[in-house]
Parts: sequence; C-alpha cells; structure tokens
Amino acid sequence: MRRLLALILLIVIPLSVAVAQSDSQWYVGKPIKNIVFTGLVHVKRSDLEGIINPFIGKDFSDTLFWDLQSKLYALDYFEQFTPNAEPGDPQKSSVIINFQVVERPIVSEIKITGNTHIRNSDILGAVTLKKDDIINKTKLKNDTDAIVNLYHQRGFPNAKVTDSVDENTKEKTAVITFKIDEGSQTKVKKILFEGNTFASDGTLRGLLKTKEQSLFQSGTFQESNLAQDKAAIVKYYEDHGFEDAEVTDITKQQETEKSSNNVFLTLTYHIKEGPQYTYGGTEFSGNTLFTNKQLEDQIGLKKGDILDKSKIDSGFGRIHDLYLNDGYIFNTFDTKPHKNEQTDVVSYTMKISEQGRAHIENIIIKGNTKTKDYVIRREIPLQVGDIFSKEKIVQGLRNLYNTQYFSSVTPETQQGSVPGLMDLIINVEEAKTTDINFGLSVSGAQTGFPILGFLKLADKNFLGLGEELNVQTQLSSTQQSLNFGFQENWLLGHRWSNSVNLTLAHYKQTNQPQDILPPIFTSQSNAVPDPYDGHYVFSEAMTYNNVQYQAGQYFPGYPTAAEINTYHLVTDYAYAQSKGVTIPSSYLMTYDEYDLSLSYSTGYSWHTGLGIFNVGTGISPTLTYITYDPTLYRPFSITVRDNLNNWQFVDKWSLSASWDTRDISYNPSKGFYLKQSVLFSGGFLGGVRDYIQTTSRAEWFHTLFDIPVTDKWRFKTVFDVRSSLSLVFPQFGGAFAATTSDLLSIDGITIARGWNQRTDGRALWDNWLEFRIPISEQYLWWDFFLSGTVMYPDTADLRSMQLSDFLFSTGGGVRLTIPGLPIGLYLVKRFQFDNAGQVQWQQGNTGLLGLDFVISFNTQVF
Repeated sequence: MRRLLALILLIVIPLSVAVAQSDSQWYVGKPIKNIVFTGLVHVKRSDLEGIINPFIGKDFSDTLFWDLQSKLYALDYFEQFTPNAEPGDPQKSSVIINFQVVERPIVSEIKITGNTHIRNSDILGAVTLKKDDIINKTKLKNDTDAIVNLYHQRGFPNAKVTDSVDENTKEKTAVITFKIDEGSQTKVKKILFEGNTFASDGTLRGLLKTKEQSLFQSGTFQESNLAQDKAAIVKYYEDHGFEDAEVTDITKQQETEKSSNNVFLTLTYHIKEGPQYTYGGTEFSGNTLFTNKQLEDQIGLKKGDILDKSKIDSGFGRIHDLYLNDGYIFNTFDTKPHKNEQTDVVSYTMKISEQGRAHIENIIIKGNTKTKDYVIRREIPLQVGDIFSKEKIVQGLRNLYNTQYFSSVTPETQQGSVPGLMDLIINVEEAKTTDINFGLSVSGAQTGFPILGFLKLADKNFLGLGEELNVQTQLSSTQQSLNFGFQENWLLGHRWSNSVNLTLAHYKQTNQPQDILPPIFTSQSNAVPDPYDGHYVFSEAMTYNNVQYQAGQYFPGYPTAAEINTYHLVTDYAYAQSKGVTIPSSYLMTYDEYDLSLSYSTGYSWHTGLGIFNVGTGISPTLTYITYDPTLYRPFSITVRDNLNNWQFVDKWSLSASWDTRDISYNPSKGFYLKQSVLFSGGFLGGVRDYIQTTSRAEWFHTLFDIPVTDKWRFKTVFDVRSSLSLVFPQFGGAFAATTSDLLSIDGITIARGWNQRTDGRALWDNWLEFRIPISEQYLWWDFFLSGTVMYPDTADLRSMQLSDFLFSTGGGVRLTIPGLPIGLYLVKRFQFDNAGQVQWQQGNTGLLGLDFVISFNTQVF
C-alpha cells in the first residue's frame, strides 16, 4: 500500500509543486543551485550524491524533475518524500529543490525462533538483510524464501517461515523476527530400482543426486532432485543405445520414527528400458564445401556401433563448428532421426543449407575502464574484414584470460549493417591488476627455521597499456634484495616482449665447505675438506671377491690399473652430501655476497592452432663482491677465494624455446608445456664464473572429471605430471668456475618439499605427480602430490643413478591462486628407499605422524 501511495505522489508532485508557489512556474527553466534533504536520520547525503550531482546546474524542467524523482524512488530508502521548490537567491534566478523525506527503518537486530536442527549462523548466512540495512518488503520476502529453501535443502520439505517487523518509529529502527516451523525431517533410507536388466542397481545409484543415508551421506531428501535423477538415468541409457528408455515413475514408501518424528523414505525408480539400438549412419544433403566422409568423420561412430546419444550430439556440434570455423555462420542444419523398430537401428539425415561466409564488420569492446581497447584487440586473432571464425574467437578468449587482466570475458555477435557482415562484441570485466603484497614464507624443514619477508608492488597492466611494472624486496636473516622491473609484452605491434630488471642483493651464504685445519686441501687434486678423503665406488652392479655390490657402493680398497675402468672416483664429501648426511660445523663456513645486476631479456611468441610457440634470449651482467675473514676460513671453492674483498664481473647469456598448449597458463586444467633453456656464464662472454647450465622441462595437465554440483561450484580434479632435468657443465675448453649460488639446489619448498636445503648440485632431476581439486576455483585449491628428486655433485653420477638416491615427498595442502599471492600450506611426509628397496620413512618437524609443515610460494617462472 505504501509503494502505491508513493507512486501516486510521484504522479501528482509536479502539480503540487506548481500550486504551492505564489508565482506559478517561476522555477521552470531556472538552473538548479542545490538539492537538499530534510528528515534524514540514517541515510547520509553522500549516499545520494551519485544520483543528485548530475542534476545540479541543469535547468529545471518537468521531464528532468520526473527523472530525478524516479531515481530517488528506485533507491527504496524512503517511505515518502515531498519536494518543494525554493529560491536559490533573492532574485529567484536559481532554484533549490528541498525534499522532505520519511526514511524506511533500518535493521537493529535479527532474531531467529523455532529452529532446532539448523544453527542461527547458517540461517543468517542465507539471508541478505544485515544489521543497519534499510528494510523493505521485497528484501524481507526474499529472505523468508531463502530460509525456506535452506530447510528444503536440509531435508525439511514442510518447513514454514513467517517474518515480523517490530518498528521503533522514533529512532527509525526495527527488529526483524523470523519464526520457523521446521516440521519433520525427511531422509532417504533405501533406493530401489525396478525394470532394469542392462544397468545394475549400483551403477544407477551412482548416477543419482539423491543418496541413501549412510556413514558418509546424510541422506537428505529434496523433491527438486528427483527430476535431475530421472534425467541422469535416461541419459545413461541413451548413451548406451536405449533410445526409448524412460523412468515411468518414482514411488515413495515412508515410515515415521516415533522418537524423533523424522520421516524415512524408500524410493523406487521404475524403469522401462526398451530395446538397445545401433547406429545406422547419417545421410547428408546440400553439402558442397565438405564431403560426406569429412562430415561423417566428425561424428565418431561407425555403422553398427551401439548408439551413443552424447557422441551423436557432440558429433553434430563438430559439424556445425566445421562450418563456423570457416565463417559459414548463416548455414541452417535440419537433422532428423529415423528409428527402425524392426531392426533396432537409428539412422539420421542432415539437410544442410549452405550460405555465404560472414565477415567481421566491427570489433566492439565493452566493459573496460582501465585497459585500452587496442590492448584487448591485439589478443584477438581477428581483424575487421576477416572471415568469421569460432575457433579464432575461442583462441582470443584464451589469450585474454591468460593476460590475467580480466575476471570475465564474454563474446557476442550481432548482425552488421548489411547481410554477410557481423559485429563481434567482446564484453569484459576487469580484474585487479595492481597488487601490494607483503607477508612471510616459511619452510619448517630448513635448518634454523628461516623466515623470508617480502613486499611487492606490481601492476601487470600499467596505465592500461598491457605493460608490467614491479618493485619488490625480500628480507631475511640470510637474504636481502631489491628489484625494479619493467616489461613491454608487445613491441611494434607484435608479440615481441622486452624486459629490463635492476637488482641489488645481499646473500649470507651459509654451510659452505671449507678447511683451515691441516692438512690443507689443494686446488690441483681431487682432495676435499677434512675429514673426508677421496674413494672409489662401483660404477655398475657386479660381484667382486664373491661379494655382490650395487652401483654406487664403496669399493673395498683401491683398484689396479686393469680394474680402474670398472670404478668411478668420487669424494666422501660429495657422497655424504648426496645422502643428506650433515657435515660437521667445523668444516663449514659462512660468507657474505653482494650483487648488483642489470638484466635485459627479449622473446617472441607465435599463437597458432597447435599452441603457443616462444623463443627468448637474455643477458645479465653482474658485479659481485664476496667478503669473509680469511684468518678464520678457507672456502673449498676457488671461485669464492678469488672473489674475496674484490668486485668481479659475471656475465650470463640465456636462450630458451617453449611449446605451450595449456588452456590457462597460470592455473591449467588441460594441455602440456615443453621448454628447453641454456644458460652460458663466462667463457666467450668474459667474467670470472665459467659454466653452462641446461634445463629441460615437461608438464602435462588433464582434467579427470568435471561435475557441476551447484551453480557456482564444480567437483573437478586436474591431474598434473611434471619432470625437469637440469645439468651444469664446464664451459667450452673445459673451464669451470662457480660458487654455490651458481650451482643447482634443493630448496625444500618447491623442490624436494620438506627436505633440507642443498646447494652443491651439477645434476638435478625433479619429478612430480599431483591431483588438484578446487575449493573455490579462482582463489583456493586442494593439492595432493608425490615427488621424487635426485641431485648429484657431478653430471657423471647420473650413470650410476639408483632408487636409493632419490628424495621422495608426498602429502597435500591448500594452494592460493590469488594473483600476486600464490602461497601454499602443506603437510608433507618424506621417505627414501634403501639399497634393498625397502621404504625408510623420515621423521618430520611437527610431531604429527612424522609430518613436515611447509609454507611456500608456488610461482613457476617459465
């Protein structure tokens, strides 16, 4: 009734305003100096400025005044409002509109009564009204319906909810009370089937959304699920050739439990299977652009195969796409099934009416406020005048999502100015691309429980130009760094990326091998820091002096000249490190390293139907300075010794090539990624560190299943396989000089998760299996993984690799996929195999089942 009165007021107000003035219509045509409100209690003027400000300064007219009142009325803030026109100055050359308003009450409290099976917090979570919200009947009814729906979902089909409003007219507040009559709860005790001979009861139960009550199922009954259950059963039969299958009825037998008054149902699904049909082929007519065989090949079934309705529908969809990808969007397809009930064969006819190709007349961008239009257009492999292609539009959507500039990208098409022309409209919702992130990264498995603090200011879409700008710093007891970076992703209208990075860093390199105690090792021999000496191991499994030895085991003594090729010289130090043995602290040292580097990299990408191909190169000249007390320490590394209290030049050059078919690069669900990279340090480039590093990486992603559960959540599992092999070689000519920071390492965070750090590698092979399940697909995932990592101090050790050398980790946890903050929290169990192939479980740091707790970044740099 109140809304009706307000509407009547809106109609008659212009008349009343005119009558109220002594000088009729004096305000018409006068500029509006201000719009004021009398009677505001809870509503702030700032809440109204977005509506009233555009009207201030405009000349008053009935049309403008009607528009203003309509907008205010649509807010639903006021039970009534009365406008008055007042002079803005003594000469009445301007007008002030004064609205005298009566506000609707706001919520002071929400009460729930009558509920015993569902908690108040769950009910309040279902309603939209919150404390201090303005009350209106529409919101109140929607919230009442939401509570009823919540009870239906929990198995209370007869639940009733009534609402009441206790208003304090003086303070314009109100207490809302939802009174609930829950009724009895209904659960499914048993699900039975009748008439099924082809499909087993267990198979059919697995298809249903309705579940029997059990240890792991609540058995909640929802009437609305029965229609979905029917459809799921029919679809299953249709996909196995039973074209005539139907669920004729679902009967319910109920019993009431006296103690709780709950109702338990036995549901019986009555099924009529009918005969099983085979596929009789498809006859095509009207097709001139593609042959019958080309079209038939899209279906994926052969004559005589069991009829599969899903495959048939998908096949016909691929035929449509075949034309769409070539621009034939105006074609019509008349498809009819023909069922032969005598032979149980279903065949099809498809009459195709081929029309001319469609061309793109305009590409229109909507929804972008920051990103420039050309930044969006360049990601779409179509231009004005091109032939319409569905495949290229899909590729453009993938490109736009991979920029991470947008949370939503939706294409639509509309008829152009003349037949044969189409407008392509790209609707986007921009995501947050400017991030200020700070926090801690912790790995509890590391010595000393290191904590790394970080602060990062980044804009992936700087000024909406598609450029990247970032400033970041990392601070810990062993590392402090400051980095400035800028990247242009497109140059001269091509996918030609260029980036520049300036880095200042200080590293406290800990646990470095050293020896100042006699006898002193020399740089000309295979000697190593005391207390370790060189020794020999078997290079392959063999029997020696009637004893069976495995590859990599100690040789008992020293081989003769004739035997030398059967064995491999290693060091006790390297062997101990490869087995994770802790080196005594008296043979370890710490030194400080300072680096100043300016790097430049460039790359070019080709986006094709086979995936994205990329080549890149970069150069990174660095000045490095190392300091320690030479009276107390003598590093094992000659390179470190030569760098003592001396600025030295290090030059590095990288080359890379990759092939990427992943759907979304930052969180893929299908496709693969291959990359090969080579890093040259020193050698012909000059500088004091000489080595070559190669890295071969392969990843494959596959969605095992993707089942919609609700409108906003899907039960989905992505399987991920990864393998990476990195090797460090001497430079051409046999020169090799490197520090620990140049060698390969196990960090215990992303590589060999949970294991202690190691930084002495020249061969590293990391392997990974993972199952990913989204909790909230854009923000949070469950990860379960198994990894196996092996690292050797020399590439030659790969020839004698054995299972006992691998460091294994398994476990799971949650991973944030929030852009700019990819942090994971994991519980990890570490293990190894001994020489007999038996599992040796490792004790963790949490005291919980021997598990390690690891917090880590998950960013992968490709």
